[in-house]
Amino acid sequence: HQPLPLSPLTTSPSPSPPQTTSPCPSPPLTTSPSPSPPQTTSPSPSPPLTT
Repeated sequence: HQPLPLSPLTTSPSPSPPQTTSPCPSPPLTTSPSPSPPQTTSPSPSPPLTT
């Protein structure tokens, strides 16, 4: 049995470009303000069960 001539993958350039260089199309979520208001400021609609 003769060994199959496997071409070295290291020499063949990868067809897919490096994703590290390509900028992300989606904008950073940190800069975009959250459309939902803060729940901390909104009073709880449910009455207190303690009373």
